Amino acid sequence: MIGKQRRVDPVEVARMLKAGQSQADAARHFGVTRAAINQVVKKLSHAKTSEVALRAAPQVIAMDLKAIEQFTTINKETQTLLYDLRNHLDGNRKLKISDGVALSLLLRTIGELRNQLSTQQKMLEVLVNFDEIQSFQKTVISVLYDVCSVQQRKEIVSRLQQNRLVRKSLKFERS
Repeated sequence: MIGKQRRVDPVEVARMLKAGQSQADAARHFGVTRAAINQVVKKLSHAKTSEVALRAAPQVIAMDLKAIEQFTTINKETQTLLYDLRNHLDGNRKLKISDGVALSLLLRTIGELRNQLSTQQKMLEVLVNFDEIQSFQKTVISVLYDVCSVQQRKEIVSRLQQNRLVRKSLKFERS
């Protein structure tokens, strides 16, 4: 027979650990294994990381947008250099360099362009992830609004905020 799964309150676990108690103490308190408490601690750590990321999101997004603008400028200059190098190698000798130097520069420029595009793609993925997190939070809050009483919504949102799973600045009223 499978035993009844016990409920571990992550907020209480966090309070106990902050007060200096061990994970073993928390496990005894809730009547679960240390591994179960360790899982809760990992989730709390992930939630804290998510909250830090959400709080920093506006600054990160602003930095990423500036960086994307810089990458765009660099990309245009790189494309111009590639065009000039290709023309040089095709016989239009406007550059005062040897073909060997032109070929070497062309290959290095293509490699640098590839690195820039990879970095730019990673930055865009971060921006998309922030948008997805915010969209998820808004969807959850909307569902809570539809299916829960006012008191239940307040309790759920309060617990989410205590666990730092949503930003306190997120609006929970229906627009």
